[in-house]
Amino acid sequence: MMKLRVLDPAGEAAHPESKLAPRPADLNGKVLWFVDGRGHVEKSVPGMNRIFRAWRERLEKEYKFADVRYVRTDNIASPFRHGKQTFEEIVKTADVVINGVAL
Repeated sequence: MMKLRVLDPAGEAAHPESKLAPRPADLNGKVLWFVDGRGHVEKSVPGMNRIFRAWRERLEKEYKFADVRYVRTDNIASPFRHGKQTFEEIVKTADVVINGVAL
């Protein structure tokens, strides 16, 4: 099992050490979300940047997802950068989330 340790050069870490979320044994039948902080808009998959599009294509060749969803915004500084309603929908529906800023 992998551990994540947050280091703060200013002193004691403000957050306790925590474990990674459990990983599903199989992705078939799961709901996959791509959560993009920002990226290039591509016409072939509206709004999806090319890195996430490539991962989507690769994963869909190997797995049969119940659904694949995508959300994108340029407001990367906000805690609910995709809106609180979207955040709650992701929490409620997602089995797997690929999150990042891909340019």
